[in-house]
Amino acid sequence: MSEGLSSKHTHSDENRLADILHITTAKYLGTETFLSFDDKQGNLAEAEGVILGV
Repeated sequence: MSEGLSSKHTHSDENRLADILHITTAKYLGTETFLSFDDKQGNLAEAEGVILGV
């Protein structure tokens, strides 16, 4: 799951490993709302269909 997200977003958006792992974990656990103050992480969450709560 992380590998697919990484290959989809790392080169174009320069996302960090920690961001990818956090979003992958949130998706895997079925998180309804993801909280983040990090703009890149928030953009990644939204790109993956995870609702951003901040």
